[in-house]
Amino acid sequence: MADTNDIQALTAFVEKYGVDFKSEIGTPLIETIAWNGTPSMVEFLLSKKPKLEESLLRAIVNGKGCAAIMDLLLRHGADPNIRGAHFSALELARKRENSEAEELLLSHGATL
Repeated sequence: MADTNDIQALTAFVEKYGVDFKSEIGTPLIETIAWNGTPSMVEFLLSKKPKLEESLLRAIVNGKGCAAIMDLLLRHGADPNIRGAHFSALELARKRENSEAEELLLSHGATL
């Protein structure tokens, strides 16, 4: 039930502000949802075709639902070789000892 309410709230937010909304500090909505949301919330946003930017890195750091969210992002065109300020997605997965994320990135063509 909570997920349904989350999707309804997210739908209303996107209708009001748009799918590429950025917070006051410049964080895109898709990154916030990849960090704090559920796979179904990410899937809903992806259906609206947002700019993916660093959403994959947020999903790796997140931990909860990480693999499911990462898989959705990668299947919708997220770059498996994206680099943040300090690490590539693969380096970040290794640093966080997230073997599931590492395997998923490698299966989508990530390199060091």
